Amino acid sequence: MAAGYKFVDTIDELIDSTREFHSKPKYCKEALGKVPKYFVHFYDNGIHKFGLSKFCAFKGIIVEQYIDTYRRRTDGGKTQKHIAWLTGQKWIPLDQIDNQIRQAFDNWISGFYPNYKQDNASFITLS
Repeated sequence: MAAGYKFVDTIDELIDSTREFHSKPKYCKEALGKVPKYFVHFYDNGIHKFGLSKFCAFKGIIVEQYIDTYRRRTDGGKTQKHIAWLTGQKWIPLDQIDNQIRQAFDNWISGFYPNYKQDNASFITLS
């Protein structure tokens, strides 16, 4: 884990991190990197929201901090395992998730990552 930061301890903190990521679309492509594969998802007031697992596992950071300091220092495997453990869920590939979530993800990611190879993506959906 990156020095000075802690992983989220609760689902509510994971949702807060996902909200932070989703709220800053102008930074999404830069934060995602070249081959993002794991995403946290939840439905919030009629909107499907998505966040990069490698970001969302951290408590109390903002996207700009992540990009500037922690993006290349963190291990995606550790963050993915932490989220799966915290939620008690397994990562589900895109082709196995609900069609509405798939369409919402396609619309979201194509806005800043038009050539994203979507069959790479896996999700954990939060209630």
